[in-house]
Amino acid sequence: MKGALLFLAMTTMLCFCSRADADTFRCGAKTVQVGDSEVSLSNVCGEPARKVDIEGSRSVVSGSRVIGKANYHAGQKWYYNKGPKDFIYVITILDGTITSIETAERGY
Repeated sequence: MKGALLFLAMTTMLCFCSRADADTFRCGAKTVQVGDSEVSLSNVCGEPARKVDIEGSRSVVSGSRVIGKANYHAGQKWYYNKGPKDFIYVITILDGTITSIETAERGY
């Protein structure tokens, strides 16, 4: 019984410590949300601490045969570090539009 309770407690803690998704991100008194443009994010929140390109790949087809793969720039992840009392926020941008807002580890 003790083992089951310990397992349940540990699983619950892991759920609370894992990455969380959000629909909005606050910068000062303003917010941006999923669906807003990259330009809006930049205007409201400024430059992020880091930008990482997202690469995609798609099949190259000739007739009915796949003859290879082609890589392309799919978008970016922008990282906003809100300091040690908050989190690092990861904003995913695809085709110039915010598609997700996630929290990562504690800021620094």
